[in-house]
Amino acid sequence: MLKCNFIYSLFLFASLCLTGCTGSSPVTQGIADHPWTQGQSTREVGPGFTFRPGDTLELYVLEDSTLDGKYPVRQTGDVIISRLGRVAAVGKTTREIESDIKGRLQKTQLKEATVIVDTSMLFGDGLDASGRHKVAVYMYGQVAKQGLQEIPSMRGRGVTCLDAIVHAGGFGPFANKKKVTIVRKTIDQGNYTLPLDLNAVEEGRARDEELQSGDIIKVPAKIFGL
Repeated sequence: MLKCNFIYSLFLFASLCLTGCTGSSPVTQGIADHPWTQGQSTREVGPGFTFRPGDTLELYVLEDSTLDGKYPVRQTGDVIISRLGRVAAVGKTTREIESDIKGRLQKTQLKEATVIVDTSMLFGDGLDASGRHKVAVYMYGQVAKQGLQEIPSMRGRGVTCLDAIVHAGGFGPFANKKKVTIVRKTIDQGNYTLPLDLNAVEEGRARDEELQSGDIIKVPAKIFGL
């Protein structure tokens, strides 16, 4: 009888151990209910960043600031934007969402739309892998490489507008260097525009503008015949 009781107790102890090992822990509980989080313990940053539910999408439309704003990415995988409705966001990069919104606006509301989608998780002022100062800015218009660019300092100082354009491959063939603008986002004053004559900067007659992360640089094309 004692032997049987001992074997039964041993079996019961082993069963309790196995039950404890297979139960839900505070770390893993609920993962199966949130498929967007599976297999994504480390998020990619930079141009490969994709949105998840709970992220905040920041939208800027240079031609219509009434659309500007911060939009939460919902558990349904989309954001709801005034005058556009639902816009798919989960699993998409900033460039994919920019293209989607740009296409919708130009089809129904605007002749031309310069759309910028951002998230505070992407970039910020800081140092690159080699210890150099860097900023992340957006380049549009007559530049060789458009879109989001991460620009490192080459001379141990802040990054200027001309630095950024050179880093992006230089000016396009029809660039109007005298009419360059920098759109800067501020917390207390909203967006404001800095005009810059880069032709004068190149000739040493004007001071270049030091950039901040999130700045939007637009290089327009020359208008011929006017």
